[in-house]
Amino acid sequence: MNKKIEQFLFYLLLFCLPLQTRLLIYAPNGDFVEWSSVFFYLTDGLILLLLASWAVGYCLGQRMEKFKFSFVDYCLGVFLVFAGLSVCVAVDKTLAVYHWLRLLELGGLFYFVKVNWQKINWLMAGFVVVASGLVQSVIAIGQAFIQHDLGLRWLGETVLGPYFNGIAVVPLLSGAGGPTSAGSWLRAYGTLPHPNVLAIFLVGVIAVWLMIYFSKAPGESRDAIAGLLLVYALLLFAFYCTFSRIIIGGTTIFAVLGWLVWCFLNRHTIHWRTLFKQKTVYFLLVTFMVSLIWLGAFHLPALARLNFSTDDQAITERLYYNSIGGGAVSLRPWLGVGPGNFVNWFMVTQPDLPFWFYQPIHNFYLLLAAEVGLPALLAMLFFLGNLVFSGAAKHPGLSFNLALLLFFLFLGLFDHFFWTTQQGQLIYWLTLGYVGGRAKLL
Repeated sequence: MNKKIEQFLFYLLLFCLPLQTRLLIYAPNGDFVEWSSVFFYLTDGLILLLLASWAVGYCLGQRMEKFKFSFVDYCLGVFLVFAGLSVCVAVDKTLAVYHWLRLLELGGLFYFVKVNWQKINWLMAGFVVVASGLVQSVIAIGQAFIQHDLGLRWLGETVLGPYFNGIAVVPLLSGAGGPTSAGSWLRAYGTLPHPNVLAIFLVGVIAVWLMIYFSKAPGESRDAIAGLLLVYALLLFAFYCTFSRIIIGGTTIFAVLGWLVWCFLNRHTIHWRTLFKQKTVYFLLVTFMVSLIWLGAFHLPALARLNFSTDDQAITERLYYNSIGGGAVSLRPWLGVGPGNFVNWFMVTQPDLPFWFYQPIHNFYLLLAAEVGLPALLAMLFFLGNLVFSGAAKHPGLSFNLALLLFFLFLGLFDHFFWTTQQGQLIYWLTLGYVGGRAKLL
């Protein structure tokens, strides 16, 4: 009975992953700051129920096997210990304790997926993820066309508009005109906190879709293949509507390089007919057609987004945040400024900046070091390195999943969402749990 409950809760968690449905629990001094507030998310409730069900099943004797701890688990334990110690030096200890407890919660989720990998129906989980991505795609495409939110507050959708402060937009080139009085184009959010988070979520969904599409699951049924291709078309169109340059460009480069490496490694066993079988041709045609249609519909913001310069706000802000983060690490190398406390520390040390400018460092690894210290960062890097290299050594067939994980880790160099956002953290820890479980590192 517990097994069925766990599976239901796990699939429901996967479907609800992109939702921002939440309750505000705490805001320092009564002032709402996204990065300095405490929330309880719908997905937090699902994770706690899932872990509680798992614990009850174990305590009642339904799972009598002993846990086998690997080097990966010890590295994770060291990381959590140092993160816990950093709570002691935080300015806002309420916020620090909250973020540390969340790390414990997500560590528990990682371990649940890793231990129960063989007991989860991953084909069903894949269809649930794709269904969730399809819902987000419809919402995102709607936002892109009407240029404001759809009013889905109960799903956690942000109040959106191209003229609101703090909202991610594409500044149109001078003289380009456009549908908005502000001369800016709203980037699609879905129900996630930022277009970049939606983009990384859709990368994961498309990766899952690829595994389903090229597996034997749909068979050769024309209706099944056509249905999957229609879903892919919507996912890809919504992905483009995020206008996330690094993620879209990085995905394209990684996909092409990955395909070339695969062809090289299998050059003695593959035939050109294998490379261009019917499913592959359909996939490439849909990709090409969707790209053309999207460019035709959104050519003005697309051209503006391709305009790079050294004084680009996205670039200058990242460099500035990184310099502030480096200062925090040099001042607090051992325990950092406390979990979730970087923005508070930033406000205290740089009090004269515009309010909207106070954001986390746009680098996952630097932010981790700034908040919980260099020893915690080192433990996390050992954790990730052992997970990746042991998985590659034991399971060469895991290459696609490892490539996806490595791509996510690469993106961590340019943004903070794997550390600061609910959805980004879930994507991060679920991916790690999947890779660890499939590689059988127990």
